[in-house]
Amino acid sequence: MGYSEVTCQICGVSFNVSRWPTAEEVVAGLRQRPWLDGATHDYGHKWDCVYGQCQVIDTREAELDFSDDGRQDDDGHVDWGSDRLHKGDDGFYQPETDSVEEEYEYDTPNESEEETSVGASETTTDSMDGADPAPVGDSLYQAFIDSLPAQEPGSRYFWAKHMRLINEEDASSADDRRWMDYQHVSGRGCRNTGAYNGHLLSAEEARGCSTLQCLVPKSRTEPFLEEKLDEPFEKTGGFFLTGLSDKVPCADDQWPATYPPRHNTDRPKAANFLLDSRLVSEYAIPFHPTCLEVFKRACLHRYGEVNIQALMDWYSFDASCDVMLSEFPRHEAVREGRRQYWEHWRGDEFLAADPCFIPSLKTYLDKAMARGSTITSPYEAAVPTGGCIITSVGNDCFSRLPFEIRVELLVRLEPGDIANLRLASKTYRTLPQYLFRKLLQQNYPWVYEAWCTLPYSFWATKEGWDIRKIDEDWEDEREFLETRIQILKQEVLPDSSNEDAIASIEECLKRKEVEYENNFQSRPATHLPVSKTDWYRLFCDITQNRQRINGLRNRERIWKDCNEILDRVEGYRAAGRLEPEMTDTKRREETRATHDVRTPFHEIPGVTGPGHAFPNIGIPLSM
Repeated sequence: MGYSEVTCQICGVSFNVSRWPTAEEVVAGLRQRPWLDGATHDYGHKWDCVYGQCQVIDTREAELDFSDDGRQDDDGHVDWGSDRLHKGDDGFYQPETDSVEEEYEYDTPNESEEETSVGASETTTDSMDGADPAPVGDSLYQAFIDSLPAQEPGSRYFWAKHMRLINEEDASSADDRRWMDYQHVSGRGCRNTGAYNGHLLSAEEARGCSTLQCLVPKSRTEPFLEEKLDEPFEKTGGFFLTGLSDKVPCADDQWPATYPPRHNTDRPKAANFLLDSRLVSEYAIPFHPTCLEVFKRACLHRYGEVNIQALMDWYSFDASCDVMLSEFPRHEAVREGRRQYWEHWRGDEFLAADPCFIPSLKTYLDKAMARGSTITSPYEAAVPTGGCIITSVGNDCFSRLPFEIRVELLVRLEPGDIANLRLASKTYRTLPQYLFRKLLQQNYPWVYEAWCTLPYSFWATKEGWDIRKIDEDWEDEREFLETRIQILKQEVLPDSSNEDAIASIEECLKRKEVEYENNFQSRPATHLPVSKTDWYRLFCDITQNRQRINGLRNRERIWKDCNEILDRVEGYRAAGRLEPEMTDTKRREETRATHDVRTPFHEIPGVTGPGHAFPNIGIPLSM
C-alpha cells in the first residue's frame, strides 16, 4: 500500500494542505496551527529558498538547547518541530509519559554534583545573554532579541534564536536528509512547494483548511438517537455529521480521528472512491465544514431550501476514481496541485483560504453598509451624471419605456455594455442602487451576503482543537467549582452554614455553563440591508478585486463545483436513475446496484448536461 491523501469531496482539495509561518510569526511566538503539522521542508526547492530569502529553524540544535526556560511553552502553544510532544492515536499532541527522570539516592545531590549543576546553569545563562546568532539583515528579529528580558527568554526566544537564513552552502549540500530536520520559515519570494507561502496566505485566511468532517450513513439495524448538536437534516435524513479532525492520515493507513465523538462514531471511514456498491452504507463523505456551508447556499439559491440529500445521492453515483480524478471539471489549480503529495504552487494559495469568513470581503461589506447609511431608497440614483445637465430626452427611444423595463434591460447587459449605453442614451445617465443589487446577485451569486440570511453552523466556525480545548477548559472549571461547593458543605461552621457562599458559586457555575453552551450556537452571517447598502460601490469593489481576495476567489471556485454536483443529480433524476426523493440508505443502495457499469454523465439518455465535455469513461462497480 502506498501513500494517498484524502480530499474534500466537494471542492477536491487535500486536507493536508499546509502554510509556512513567516519570520514575524515565529518571533511573535504565535501558536502553531493544525495545518503546519506534518509539513516538511521540500529540499527539492533549496535554491528557490535561497533566492526567496527563506529561513529555517534547525530543530536538532533546538532540541540540544538547555537554556533556562528555553523549553518552556506557554499554555496552548505546541513546540515547533519538537519531539518532546508526540502525536497520540487521536491525532493530537500529547506529552510524553514514558520518560524516566533521574533520581538521587538521597534527598539532595552530593556536593560535587551540585557545584557542577550550578556551573552549568551559569554558563548557559551567559551564552543566552551573549552572542546568539541572528539572521543577516533581519532588523525585526534583532529588535525582538534586544527587547527580551535577560532572565526569562521564554519559548518565543527559544525558537526564534535558532532561525537563520538559508545560504548557498546549505543549498549546495549533498546531504538532503538533514533538510527534513528543518522547520521552514517562508520569505516573501518563497516558492517552496511543501506548503503555501505565509506572506501570500495569512493565518486567518487559512483557518480550517485542514479540518475534516464527514456525513455518515445511519445504521439500518440500530435506532437513531438524537443528540443535542444535531442539525435538522440529521434528524430527518439518512446521514449524520461527525465531529472534526485537524489531522487526516493517509487513506491507506487509518481512518481519521474526529472530535467530539458523535452517534458512537469517532473514526468515520472517510473515502473519496467507492469500488463496491455493497459497501456504500459503510463509508462516509469527507468534506470541509466550510465547503458544506457553501453547498447549503448553492441549494438555497437553486431550490429555495437546503438539500443535503443531493450531495448524498451524487456521492453514491459519482464516487469513482475516473469521475473524481478525470471527469469532474475541477479548477485547473486543483488538478495541478493534486499529486501523491499535494503540491503547493505559488499563486494557488487561494485553494486553502476560508470561503466563509473572509477578512478582506468583510471590509468591503462594512464599507458598503457605512456608505449606504444615508441612502433612503433602493431606487435612489447610484451613479452621478458627471456634471451633465439632462434636458429633453424626447428623441430617446428608451425614454418611452417604463422604469421597470429599462432596469430589466440593464440587468441583462455586461458591465461594459452598460457603460456604453450610458454614453448613448441620456435616459440611462442616472442608474439606481436597485440595479446594482440585481447585477451583484446575477453575476456574483456566491457573494451570498447580498441575498442569504442563513446562519453558519457552528461546525464551520471551529477547528478540531478549538472544540477539544473548549471541552477541556469547561471540565476543569466545572470540576473546580463543584469541588469548592463540596468543601464549603463539609466545612460548616457553628455560626454559619456557608449557604450564601455556596449559592454564589452555584450561580457562577450556571453562568459558566451557559457560556459553554453558547460556543455551540450557530453564528449569524452578514446580511446586507436592501435599502441601506451602497450597492454600486460594492459591485465595483467586487468586480475589481474578486481575483485578489483569496477567500472570495476560493468561494467562487467551490460554488461552481457545488452547482456542478446539483447539475449532475438533476441529470440522473431526469434519466430515471434517481427517484425524486431518496431518504434512506437502503433505497440508495438498491438504485445503485441496478447499474453495474457507470455510464459517463454526458452519455446518459435524455441528459444534456451542464455544458461540459466529459471523457468517454465507464468502470464497473466492483473490481
